[in-house]
Amino acid sequence: MKPVTALSVALLALLAFSAARAQEDAPPSASQLTKTMNAQLQKQDWEGVMQTAKALLEIDEQNGQAWYGLGLALHSLGRLDEALEAHLKAAASPNTKISATACYNAACVYALKGEKDEAFVWLDKALNAGFNGFDHMAQDSDMDNLRDDPRFQKFMEESGKTAAKGGIAAFSGTSPRESCRVLFWSQEKGPVGQIVIDYGPVAWKEEYEQKLQSAEFNNTRWRLGSDHWTNLDANVNLEIAGQDVPAGLYYVVLERQEGDRYDLVLLDPQEVRAKRLDAYLAQYTKGGIVLPLDVVETESVADTLTIDISVDTKKDNTGKFVIHFGPHMLAAPVKVRLES
Repeated sequence: MKPVTALSVALLALLAFSAARAQEDAPPSASQLTKTMNAQLQKQDWEGVMQTAKALLEIDEQNGQAWYGLGLALHSLGRLDEALEAHLKAAASPNTKISATACYNAACVYALKGEKDEAFVWLDKALNAGFNGFDHMAQDSDMDNLRDDPRFQKFMEESGKTAAKGGIAAFSGTSPRESCRVLFWSQEKGPVGQIVIDYGPVAWKEEYEQKLQSAEFNNTRWRLGSDHWTNLDANVNLEIAGQDVPAGLYYVVLERQEGDRYDLVLLDPQEVRAKRLDAYLAQYTKGGIVLPLDVVETESVADTLTIDISVDTKKDNTGKFVIHFGPHMLAAPVKVRLES
């Protein structure tokens, strides 16, 4: 065996460094980019999605998932003409799930542009491709321009019949959640109570302002957040807006009354579960603890829905419950009743 010389060691180190440097300089693979894009989609980072999708298309211009992501990003950014081109590319994907949703997204663009005939053409294509997101469609603001057209109701009826033929369909997926937590801690006893609010964030859109000004939402309950119910979980008794809120788990919805008055409504989860109600059906809930909210003047704008609760133990465990969405802020005083 030849002795290892200093020159050999130096050459080996140089080769190892060169290999590592080459690995660092190598562009990300399609799988890495796809993983990045999916994470950006979850965060609704539309600028990021757009850039990553374009990088994927440089690798493979037939990548249906990349066209889908690009279309969704452009759509969300209001660049409808560019989004439509991407939706149509994604609609040609052999992946039926991507294709069906892309056809629906194309119909949304045509609806937003006021091109109703084309919108219904692409709704038919979406249905034929296997689209079954009719619950989403029933509340999608992109479809608002079509709702007064007799063809829309007919489409909803026909799509319901089609869905019924296939029996019950299951949908799965992941979505981001935000939470706010207040923990009460004693040096002698450790944790003595906590309050947790868990919700799905929603990005603010200017079109929401028109909905907020519309009288059609008076005396109506809204889902507060995206996807699953917003939860208030407290193991201490509370007082919110002057109302007693016993320790427990609640589903939370928002209700607007006439005169621009808003109420926070805490629902019993057992009653909601017994009726098999999903959060998007918040308008069909009854009862609950009704907590009036104050409209707060603010100059700041929340890009995404923010729900927060703060408590000051130095001020008799009092604080505030705050909802901030776009330029709007609602609040209510909170008092925590800790056991002595």
